Amino acid sequence: MKYILLSIFTISILTSCDPKSNYIDTGISNGKHDCSMLEYFHTSSYNWDSLLVMIQHAELENLFEGREPGYEQITFWGPTNHSIRRYMLDRKITRISDMSKTFCKQIILMHVVKKRIMKDEMNFRIPDVTGKIVGATEMTTAGGVILLGYREKSEYGGVADAGAVTLYLFSKNADTQIPLASPDIETLTGVVHSLNYNYTLGDLVPKTELEKIEKL
Repeated sequence: MKYILLSIFTISILTSCDPKSNYIDTGISNGKHDCSMLEYFHTSSYNWDSLLVMIQHAELENLFEGREPGYEQITFWGPTNHSIRRYMLDRKITRISDMSKTFCKQIILMHVVKKRIMKDEMNFRIPDVTGKIVGATEMTTAGGVILLGYREKSEYGGVADAGAVTLYLFSKNADTQIPLASPDIETLTGVVHSLNYNYTLGDLVPKTELEKIEKL
């Protein structure tokens, strides 16, 4: 009996927000959540607690609750705790409250797009001999960053384009590829495409631009 209770307890911890799909919610997982994006972030402190503190410090709760006019549905390219803490460690910042409210607001808005865009709605990249990114879906974030989202098919069993379809993200501002972890985390107020742990907060823009924002 105690093993049954333990199993039930474990399942209750690993699932949250009444997910509609049959998966384990680690915070970085595909699936649907019957709650706002802000509530979803509360379900995984390992991945999102630093982001939550930044959101509160910047007074952006309404944005992630879908109560900001014009932003009822958003796409959020989500930086996890690892990305935020690496930024803080590099600058010897010990508390998020030591960063200005204006900085936190601006840096978060750099990751917000004004409508819900799912992975399958992103264009496929068109092959180009010059290596340029052609045919991508262009998005301008609420923080003024121009992002290119695109999909590519992989090879499988020696057959071209027969494998998995992968989503990629490129920042035109920083002229760099942005590493992704898990796309299509759906909530009632938008979709989260979580960024890879290797991403460092602020990498969406050049260092000179980031330094200007840090002074705000």
